Amino acid sequence: DAENQIKELKYDYNIAGFNFKDMDATEFAFRWITIAYNLMSYIRNTIMVSKVNHRLSTLRFNCIAIGAYLSTSARKTKLVMAVKGKKRDYIESLFLNIAQFKPPEKMSIA
Repeated sequence: DAENQIKELKYDYNIAGFNFKDMDATEFAFRWITIAYNLMSYIRNTIMVSKVNHRLSTLRFNCIAIGAYLSTSARKTKLVMAVKGKKRDYIESLFLNIAQFKPPEKMSIA
């Protein structure tokens, strides 16, 4: 599992693709990538529950790369998404998981 996490950090988060002249800037970028990885890992394990542990590139394709626009009617704003078929079922299950999500009362920072 650790090998997969290293691959994910290297390719999906492009951790090998940045080097700054200043060591502090490199460390800052590395820490932000680590925070982003931990946040996406938490979201993937709590909201995007699946039999298969998808990589970030797959999640980006399935969730982020979707055409959409906001529509307003009768004082309600609606997000209209251009998805159909299996991908639509996947997105609807994500929204259902988000609606049913209850954060833990106490979180460990360890």
